[in-house]
Amino acid sequence: MSKLLDEIRLCCEEVDKFIFKLLEPDKDVPILYESSIHLFKAGGKRVRPFLTMKSCEAVGGDPSASIPIASAIEILHTFTLIHDDIMDESNLRRGVPTVHTVWGVPQAITSGDYLFAKVFQAVCRPEVVGRIGYDRAVRIVDMIAKAMIDIAKGQTLDLILQSRIDASEGEYLEMIRLKTARLFQISAEIGAVLGGCSCEELEALSNYGLKAGLAFQIVDDILGLVGSEEELGKPVGSDLREGKKTIIVIYGLRRLPTRSKSLVTRVLGRRDASDEDVRKAIDALTRYGCVDYAKNMALRFRDEAIASLSKLKPSRSRESLEELARLFVDRRL
Repeated sequence: MSKLLDEIRLCCEEVDKFIFKLLEPDKDVPILYESSIHLFKAGGKRVRPFLTMKSCEAVGGDPSASIPIASAIEILHTFTLIHDDIMDESNLRRGVPTVHTVWGVPQAITSGDYLFAKVFQAVCRPEVVGRIGYDRAVRIVDMIAKAMIDIAKGQTLDLILQSRIDASEGEYLEMIRLKTARLFQISAEIGAVLGGCSCEELEALSNYGLKAGLAFQIVDDILGLVGSEEELGKPVGSDLREGKKTIIVIYGLRRLPTRSKSLVTRVLGRRDASDEDVRKAIDALTRYGCVDYAKNMALRFRDEAIASLSKLKPSRSRESLEELARLFVDRRL
């Protein structure tokens, strides 16, 4: 696992170098520049670009050729975080104040829009197109645009489910498939395309990205209840206060006894809920097996993701992808 973490750090360095170079020409408007690089400076795992680079390498491609596209995916991810934080009225992200908290909502929206434009600029730079080819660049732009449409659909479903008490497990899985797992999926797919994959390899990496992404989000939901603020970069219990219908809450609302269910509904969607009430709700969800149910689901998706990679030739990059799926779940549970 330490070897994997070293690989991720190296990827992070390369991606950050590209991103800061891409954004640097816009220092002439300091507020736009500073608000846009804020979350990049705060850190982050950079697992999506790592997934792109390793998927490229796993099918025999040159991972260095994928750095600009991998960076574009990280920029896209950051754009969604800035806008998500506005919608969720979140004050912290990666342990620092959110962009809209520091610069205000109008500037945060503008910064997100700016980063969205930078996604396509990163892919369409002449030197990038010259290296990966015009047809491949067009295909990748199309893949990113379609994924962003799905992410917007997922965000909309998330907002709809927050206002409903009867959300189903199927609706939750569709929401996180679109909102979260879809970006993992195209990260792997784009890496495969850049590496010159076969149809079978593309299918394998697409399924891997999807299942690994589902596991990742479920674990995030778990940590939102039983993790630490230091690990999350935001207060524990925020999802409950925001009314998020995670798999833990959905399962709990179906299975909890009446008294415990009332503890959960008392804080669900209540931003002014007391810390004590939130703690009691979390205790109830944990005590009655709701968190364990989510853990088992995450483990199942992790195993399905790893199984998908059996269609690829054995290699260190394939091993890295297998370890990455385990890292999404095992290290954090």
